[in-house]
Amino acid sequence: MRFTKISLSNRFPLILLLLILNLSLGCGKVVKGPEPTIPEANAGEDQTVFVDYQCQLDGSLSTGNLAVYLWRIKTLPSGAPSPTITSSDAPKAYFTPTKLGTYEFELELSNVLGISTDEVKITIVPFYAPSIEAGSCGICSHLQSHDGETDEDLDRNAQMISEIGAEFVRFDFDWKDIEPEDDKFSYAKYENIIAKLDQINLKVLGILDYGNTWSDPTTGDIKEINRFADYALNTVKHFKSDVKFWQIWNEPNNETFWANPSAENYTKLLKAAYAAIKQADPDAVAILGGLVGNGRDEVYLYGRLFAKANFLPDIYTKGGKDYFDVASIHPYNFATDINSTASIEAAINDAQTIMSNNGDGGKELWITELGPLYFPQEPNFLTTEVYTETEVADWLNLIYTDLRAKCSKLFWYEFRDYPGEFSVFNLEPNWEGLVKSDYTTKEAYAVYKNMLK
Repeated sequence: MRFTKISLSNRFPLILLLLILNLSLGCGKVVKGPEPTIPEANAGEDQTVFVDYQCQLDGSLSTGNLAVYLWRIKTLPSGAPSPTITSSDAPKAYFTPTKLGTYEFELELSNVLGISTDEVKITIVPFYAPSIEAGSCGICSHLQSHDGETDEDLDRNAQMISEIGAEFVRFDFDWKDIEPEDDKFSYAKYENIIAKLDQINLKVLGILDYGNTWSDPTTGDIKEINRFADYALNTVKHFKSDVKFWQIWNEPNNETFWANPSAENYTKLLKAAYAAIKQADPDAVAILGGLVGNGRDEVYLYGRLFAKANFLPDIYTKGGKDYFDVASIHPYNFATDINSTASIEAAINDAQTIMSNNGDGGKELWITELGPLYFPQEPNFLTTEVYTETEVADWLNLIYTDLRAKCSKLFWYEFRDYPGEFSVFNLEPNWEGLVKSDYTTKEAYAVYKNMLK
């Protein structure tokens, strides 16, 4: 990259105007505001990205108070049309390359003290699909929250998950934890988790999810979606050497996790987040947010919209086909017969049919959550029907035996029982784990362990 500073002489009229304004307004009480500082533009590192996917230009390392940002195109690949630069007056801007070759951009930073410019080169290459590791068995665990509340809890969960032979562990990389303020990232908690999982060779499926106190990307507003994509880009880049599997949101067709579920708004987020993941790590595998049910049928549970109708077909209609490497469902509402997997297999077939009808038959389909939601071992305020540990353990063995050939990976939900009371005020089931909240193992724990020997 090249860095230049330009003299102040061509900014003299601007300086004079500001001095006049300052004198004319100076008759009242003087309130001292921020002082300008000399601008220094930093257009970021040169990058290589895929053609036809949005690319972020990042000038956030620039310095200079009260400075104006301006991104502009300097050179294009031969024959390339000039792309539109979105947010060209902000530290982070976006464009979508449509031609192979090298694009060069200039960032200008200016204020009353001067002008600074810097250039960045973006090399555009053909898209390639990532390789997907073998292995079919995963576990969901809330290592970022109650399963990792203390170092002792984290160590115990990680070690016990490793002992049963699970190949993957799935958990949230919660946006509000990682970026509590705009452009202020904190990874210490997740670095600690990853370090412990690396020691026992557990692969991670990280979920990039949920809104923030200062941003809601579910509304479809492109500015907020790009903020989410920025979090995704920085997070994937930060953990590039350790995490290769990323899921874009959790259950976006479920109103518990996405207010007023909208396939159109989710597809907008999917496109931006997928491009961000690939910009950060071209070899990363991006997984569709696990859709409750089969991706097509409407489902209500406990009086809430558990799955909006036609969500997966609508993702394709809105152009989402090329923005996930793996599809994913959570067919809970089809897992109601403890003696059969026929309904679950039908849900898998339904989702795969939708994929095939949209030219996506070659993609893998994963079940990233499935557990005994409908098989409580104790009565609760909703039902008096209960199931024994043996019945649940036998069902676990049944689903892994029957479904292994139907879907590429299956993640059991969850490893440890939720350590809270299930009630009308807290609809978080507390019976789905392989172990109880006090880490006492259930029969299903031994079955899972023996199944993977």
